[in-house]
Amino acid sequence: MSEIKALRSIINNSLDILEDELLAAGLPDLWVAKPQMHPLDKPDYLQTPRLFEARRVILGACRMLAAAVQPPTEKIIEEGWAHQRSQALKMATDYNVAGVLADPSVDPEEGIDATVLANRFGLSPDPFKREMRMLASHHYFREVAEGRFANNRVSMSLIPPYAAPYAIRYVAGWGLTVAHRVVDALRADQPRTAAQLAFNFDTDQFAFLEKNPKYLEIFTSAMTGCYEIAAVGLVTDFPWKNLPKGTTVVDIGGGEGGLAMSIAKAHPHLQLIDQDRPEVEEAAHRMWKTHTPEIYNEGRIKFQSYNFFTPQPLKGEGIIYVMRCIIHDWPHDECVAILSALKGALNPSSRLLIVEHVIYPPVMPKEKTPLLLGFMDNSKPYAELATPWPLPNGPQVIELTHDIEMFCNFKAKERTPAEWDELLGEVGMKVVKIWPTRSEFSIVEISLA
Repeated sequence: MSEIKALRSIINNSLDILEDELLAAGLPDLWVAKPQMHPLDKPDYLQTPRLFEARRVILGACRMLAAAVQPPTEKIIEEGWAHQRSQALKMATDYNVAGVLADPSVDPEEGIDATVLANRFGLSPDPFKREMRMLASHHYFREVAEGRFANNRVSMSLIPPYAAPYAIRYVAGWGLTVAHRVVDALRADQPRTAAQLAFNFDTDQFAFLEKNPKYLEIFTSAMTGCYEIAAVGLVTDFPWKNLPKGTTVVDIGGGEGGLAMSIAKAHPHLQLIDQDRPEVEEAAHRMWKTHTPEIYNEGRIKFQSYNFFTPQPLKGEGIIYVMRCIIHDWPHDECVAILSALKGALNPSSRLLIVEHVIYPPVMPKEKTPLLLGFMDNSKPYAELATPWPLPNGPQVIELTHDIEMFCNFKAKERTPAEWDELLGEVGMKVVKIWPTRSEFSIVEISLA
């Protein structure tokens, strides 16, 4: 079977399964044009394993099919101009275009004339119209008549509290500025990160952000929003419920405790400790008092000032240690130091859970692996399927792009399973199991070697 016929079969079969899963869940078909969010778009909606995998496989197959159909030079030029899309999205976010179009006074099918919108925002009408037209061609908005624009499902996600506008502010601002220097940072004789070169600082990035509140707010908002999307998968697809009652989950470098809060709400038999720098603690208390006063007042959450480069003070039986998106923020030597500082607190039964992207080289399977989606059992714990031929292993786009983002900002990285084995072996630890979750993150379960 040719590649393109195999891709067509994968897409058709996966779409059938996706439709069956939506019907079984009592959900409507997916759409683009309607200016409404779909129930699946809620951050706390937990998809069935088959539905999650069907969407993942369809996206991978559609990307490869597009690469097969589109002339290669055209594809490269189109992707090379991606910075224009990100800046247009930043424009739409800065002026809350989607929010204006969503006002109840606006007919969602008639939209608003670009000149009216541009005048409202103090922008030049003709280039504004052209920016909106480019976005509409990529299905971010609709051009419902010549020069008139309206929302669709995608643009509705640009309205807070969804994470998209915060992510765009980061990507199109800080991220694009840093990306300009990535080629320079690749040089073997260049010790500075792309971020250090772009913004001309020599401290670590966290120290720079603390002295620059504008960038700190952009960085924090984007990361918080993206992690909130992942929370439902993280608290469901690891067997937290099987931990003994009273087990203490120590969230190392947990910030204000977003992950700990999700775990606490989903699993009331667990105790939580949020460890971070002293300056974070006041905000953490405030967040828990505001969002989960019952957990706070019960004393199920405690806070401890801690620098993860120093020996871990909490040790003993009944403790699970968690690091969410900590290791990927630091170069190799610092990763070794962080893990070594924790190692002294571990005993043979201790577990460390690292929540990060686990990446897989996008290698096309040598054997013609079939699509196994139809055999997936929703009643069993979630597990990723083998990637069907001819799709590259994964397929991961966000994860592998995020790996480059870690290099740009920190000269750090996301890791493959083999790279996790290598790093952990250096500090006398080992991988017990990698738990995929219904999110872009995995949970790497670790013990002493």
